[in-house]
Amino acid sequence: MSQIQLQNSLQNAVAFLTASQGNDGGWGYAAGKHSYAEPTCYASLALSNHLTETPTELQSRALSWLTSHTNQIGSLTVVNQTNGVADLNLFDNWGTILAAFTLQRIGIGAELRGRYLKYLLNSRGNLLDKKVGRDLNLNPDLQAWSWARGTASWVEPTAYALLSLKANGLRDHERVKTGEAFLFDRACYDGGWNYGNKEVLNVVLEPMPTNTCFALLALQDADRQHEVITKSVAYLEKEFSERQSSLLLSLGILCFDIYARPLDKLLAGLLARQQENGSWRDNVHVTALAALALQSAAHKKNVFKL
Repeated sequence: MSQIQLQNSLQNAVAFLTASQGNDGGWGYAAGKHSYAEPTCYASLALSNHLTETPTELQSRALSWLTSHTNQIGSLTVVNQTNGVADLNLFDNWGTILAAFTLQRIGIGAELRGRYLKYLLNSRGNLLDKKVGRDLNLNPDLQAWSWARGTASWVEPTAYALLSLKANGLRDHERVKTGEAFLFDRACYDGGWNYGNKEVLNVVLEPMPTNTCFALLALQDADRQHEVITKSVAYLEKEFSERQSSLLLSLGILCFDIYARPLDKLLAGLLARQQENGSWRDNVHVTALAALALQSAAHKKNVFKL
């Protein structure tokens, strides 16, 4: 894969993302749609080192959007899908976790980031009933992070919380240790991760590739020879040979870059899926992740590398 191909593809993706920023400073999942935390964070990350206009303009507009959608206790809030207005009484756990990571990586919004981190450290998924834990072969005492406030802990928000806390210098915090234990406890028997359980009603669950990528990114500083890690990387290698999507290819490149696995086939598959307008499926979220993957390959700058 030539550097020229990677650079041209990246520039086209950056142009699409730059043009897709909303008038409110955020990004929707598609250009012209209501802004949400996830595409706003990913687009901000993808553009942080490739801005074609004054860097502070796009960044400050995105920061203003995040600020206006944050409540007094430091949580991003859920956006009404009809009018795009934030409901300050509905907490966006997932968005808050991602925003704390994003602001640290970009290096802006220190005060707002501090509020997010305080909320994140105080946020806990509900405890699992002990009998349910025994039935599912899970440790019921591990409280990690949930998608939504007042619900159970799940793999993906926990993985992102670990990335966020570690990136912000909190690797030794007790919440990080608990989150790592949670991921190891929830790994599927043959490697990889599902959304949260490894079995239900005595049925063994299969891993999901995207969840596995996020978990491996969160555990990148763990023992690479740990059985869960080696099995999970092997699972992903097999998965990539059998099925691919733009989202999975992007995450796979970012993950395998850190785990020193070959990238050429994944990069070729990703470039082949790019549309003429520079996007992948006209989707801001997916295009931003693809741009981050290309940035990692072309410039050796992996935003998820701790």
